[in-house]
Amino acid sequence: MDVTLIRTLGALALTLFLPSARETAAQAPPPAFIGAWRPVAPPSAVPQACQGAFVEFKDDGTFVSHSGELWLTADYSATPTGGGFLVVEHNLRSNGQPNCQGIPARYFVDHFVHRAYFEIRGDTIHKYADESRAHEYFMMVRLPRPAGAASLDSTHK
Repeated sequence: MDVTLIRTLGALALTLFLPSARETAAQAPPPAFIGAWRPVAPPSAVPQACQGAFVEFKDDGTFVSHSGELWLTADYSATPTGGGFLVVEHNLRSNGQPNCQGIPARYFVDHFVHRAYFEIRGDTIHKYADESRAHEYFMMVRLPRPAGAASLDSTHK
């Protein structure tokens, strides 16, 4: 293969998969974003083992997701745009354990959506593929914070 073509494809791949400097610039996360959120689905559609799953956006710019034995953590930035937020998550890490459905952590790390558009409506948050809102991934509802707890993942290290 032509070296120029290889370099061009490599540069394109980096452009697509690395967040831009604007997206990773240090800025405080929006207060409305901070907190723990539970995916919303009819109870009959969610296995019993998955009903405790949650996602938490922390004020220090970190993200935590818990499902079964799986813990995912990442850094994130949330840039206001179009009435919502462009969220870019990077530096994804896992504890290597399977999720509530027994799916290996490696699958989640390999298929994680690092860039999405979020829209907050009261105590619900909607996650979309992009700002067009043409494809909603899922909706989450805010979870109350336990009295005296700084975070829902306080037992996770």
